[in-house]
Amino acid sequence: MSGTNVRRGVNRWQPGDAEYAPDRVLVKFKTTPVAAAAAAMQAVQPLPGLQLVRLVGEHHRVPVPPPAAPGVAAAASGRRVPPNAHMVFRITDNSTVASKVAQLRANPAVAYAEPVGIYRVSRVPTDSYFAERYLTSGMWHLRKVFADVAWDRQTGSKAIGVCVVDTGSTGDHVDLKGNIAGGWNRAYIPSIRSLPAYGSPEYFQWKDTSGHGTHTSGTIGAVGNNGLGVTGVAWNINLYICRAETPGEGLYFDAIYDCYSLCASTPGVKVVSASYGGASDSPSGRDYIKALQDKGILFVAAAGNEGQNANIVPYYPAAYSSSFDNVISVAATLPDDTLTSFSNYGSPIVQIAAPGSNIWSTSMSGGYETMSGTSMATPMVSGAAALLWSAKPTATYQEIKAALFNFADRVIDSSKVQNGRRLNVARALNGLLGLPAPTVPKYTTALKEDANLMYEFNIQFATYSLSWRSKADCKSGCLASPWCYYFVASDDQNLELDVGYGTCLWCDASCVVTTSSYRYGILSGQKQSAVVIPPKPAQISTPRKQQRRPVRPPKLLRRFR
Repeated sequence: MSGTNVRRGVNRWQPGDAEYAPDRVLVKFKTTPVAAAAAAMQAVQPLPGLQLVRLVGEHHRVPVPPPAAPGVAAAASGRRVPPNAHMVFRITDNSTVASKVAQLRANPAVAYAEPVGIYRVSRVPTDSYFAERYLTSGMWHLRKVFADVAWDRQTGSKAIGVCVVDTGSTGDHVDLKGNIAGGWNRAYIPSIRSLPAYGSPEYFQWKDTSGHGTHTSGTIGAVGNNGLGVTGVAWNINLYICRAETPGEGLYFDAIYDCYSLCASTPGVKVVSASYGGASDSPSGRDYIKALQDKGILFVAAAGNEGQNANIVPYYPAAYSSSFDNVISVAATLPDDTLTSFSNYGSPIVQIAAPGSNIWSTSMSGGYETMSGTSMATPMVSGAAALLWSAKPTATYQEIKAALFNFADRVIDSSKVQNGRRLNVARALNGLLGLPAPTVPKYTTALKEDANLMYEFNIQFATYSLSWRSKADCKSGCLASPWCYYFVASDDQNLELDVGYGTCLWCDASCVVTTSSYRYGILSGQKQSAVVIPPKPAQISTPRKQQRRPVRPPKLLRRFR
C-alpha cells in the first residue's frame, strides 16, 4: 500500500509516493551489438560506481559470476552475463539512487534504469463456514457474486493453476494443503540482504510471514465440500505460491519479477493474482506484464486502498489495465454494492468490483479470520477466472476477461468502475459457455431475534445506520431494507455506541459480531434465510476449535446510511 509511513531502509523517489531500495538500481541494456557487448561484461567490468548483484526474472536462476582474476579474459573464464537480462546493481560510489539513475539514463547503451521499487500489500487490517449461522452472516461475499449458483455447473479443475504473488501462504492449513501445488521464495533474507539462491532450501520456503497471502489464497481456492472451514471461489484448482514480501519492508520489484517469470514458466498457470501495489510505474514491470500477456495469462490486480481516483493518482500494477488487455483492476464493494470508503476508483482504469469488506478466509495460524481491502476483492476475480477456465480449458484470456466483464452485474457508479461492473460468477460462467442466464434462487428472509441481548460489532468499513426508532420500527425497517442484516434496538435506552447515540442500529452483512451480552430491554437480531438453498460446501456438525484473534474496537466510518 502507498501511504505516509516510511519504514527504515526504504526511501521515496519522486514523482508521487513511490518507495524504493536505498542502495540499488535495476538496469536493462539495449540490444545493439555495442550495448549487448557491454551488458555481457557487467560481472567483470560493471559501469562506474556499480557492482552487479543479481539477475532478475527469467534469468534469476543464473548465478552472478565472481570477478575474474587480473589478466583473465571474461570470455575464457565463463564470466559473461546474458546481454538481455534485467540486472540489479549495488551503488558503490555513495551516489544517491536518483543521481545514479540519471547517470545511467544518459548512457547510450542503457535501455532503461530505475530504482528497485517497492509495492505494499493492499489489505486494510481488521467463517469459518459458508452458510449463515448464529451471530454471523457466513461467507456473504460468495453468495453476493452467486458463486454458489456457479458451483452447480463447475467447481474447478486441477488442470488450471493460479499463481499467488504475495507474502507466502500456510501450506499445511487444512483448507489449503489439498490445493497448493508448489511455490517459491523470492523475498530478501534480511540478515544477508540477498534473495535465496536458486535450488537452495530457502528457495522453496514460501511460508507466510504476515497472513495476507494465506488469506488471499483461501479466497481463490480453499478446498470446498470437505466439511471444514471456508471455501474458495474455485474449490479444486492448483495454487502456486510465490512469496515476494520481505518482512517489514515490502515487495521489492526484482523479487516480484522473479515471481512473474516463475508463474509464466509453470505449466497450467492461467492467472496471476496480485493483491499489492504502489505509486511506481516501472519499465521493467511493463516488460514482465507483457511477457505474461504473451503467455496468455490474466493478471488480476488490486485497485488500491487510498480512496483515490486512479485516473489522477495511478496505483500500479493495477493501472497497467490501460496499457495491457490481460490486466484487470479490481475495486472493493460492500454488501449493498457501493464501493468501500477505502477503495480506489475511476473508470476506465478500475474495471470491475467485487466484495472486499470483512471477508472470511484462511489465516496463517491455521484458523480463519476476516480482512478488508482491495486485496480481498482481487482474489475473488482471480478465483472466478480460474473457475471459468476450468469449464473451458481452451479459452483465451480475452474470452475469460470478456465473460467476466460482459456478464457482470451493472450496479456500481459507472464513473467509478468501468461500466458499473460487479462480479457475477454464475452469469460469467454461463455466458462463457453460451448458455442461458442461470436461474438465481430466491431467498426469503426472516429475523432471528434475541430479547435482552446486546450485540456488539466491529463495524469498520461496513455500512451502518444509527437512528431514533422504536423497537418495532427498528426491527421491521431492517427486515424491509435490502442492505440491513443486523439490528440492535431499544425503546427508551440510549445505546451510547462508539459511533454515536440512538435507539436503533442497523448494520450490513459485513459487520462482525464481536460479543453479545445480557442487557435488559434491548432487542437484537439478524436476518437469516427462511428458505435455504443448501450450499455445496458440507455443513459442519461439530465445529473445529477456532483460533482466537484480537478484536479491534469499532471505528467511525466515512460514510453513513
